[in-house]
Amino acid sequence: MTRFSVVGDEKEFDRLFEAHENHMRAQPGFLDCYLLRATSDTRFFSHVGWWAGTDVYGAILETGEYKEQMTGLLALADIVDVEVYVPAGDGGPREGAPA
Repeated sequence: MTRFSVVGDEKEFDRLFEAHENHMRAQPGFLDCYLLRATSDTRFFSHVGWWAGTDVYGAILETGEYKEQMTGLLALADIVDVEVYVPAGDGGPREGAPA
């Protein structure tokens, strides 16, 4: 999960992020992702991605394409934090959680 705030041109950020997301969707081991926007301050976003494994995701982070895309994105956004998460417990939904 990556949390960030957009500090530059939002339309340009949207364009670059869409290209980045399309690139990531084409990578081996990619499962799904969501981009979430904060309701209290719409400059803040969280990007949640699911991969077949942390090793697959880690390999993607080392590619030139990924680094080039991040250079463009980081010119328009400040990273709040980045963390890799794995499913807790059995990885299934918790009782009472929304479907």
